[in-house]
Amino acid sequence: MLWIWQNKTMPLSIFLHVFKPAHVPTSSVKTQINWQPYIDHARELGNQILVAAKDKAEKKGVKHVETAMTDGDPAEEIISYTKDHHFYMIVMGSRGTGSPNGSGLGSVSDKVSHGIDQTCTIVRK
Repeated sequence: MLWIWQNKTMPLSIFLHVFKPAHVPTSSVKTQINWQPYIDHARELGNQILVAAKDKAEKKGVKHVETAMTDGDPAEEIISYTKDHHFYMIVMGSRGTGSPNGSGLGSVSDKVSHGIDQTCTIVRK
């Protein structure tokens, strides 16, 4: 989940959820499995997360809240989305479980913070 500010004077808050489809190696699967119901369920859960975040922000008085969902590598998609929309600042969470550099950041937040020009505030969980 990512929280983005449009600019300093007109705060537009956008919650972005990136859906990373799992890679299923078809050559090693002996039975035909229909993965679409699982993918659809994961997307629906992502949508529920976005709706809950938007509702909570609006109840706390945040105005101009939007949501967006995209598919792909989370770090690459966040960087691309941020650059495409010319945001002033982003706030993102980090669980600190994936970066090999010992920074205590997760691999996604580490890649994003180094891959964008905007201010990036990382909130540790």
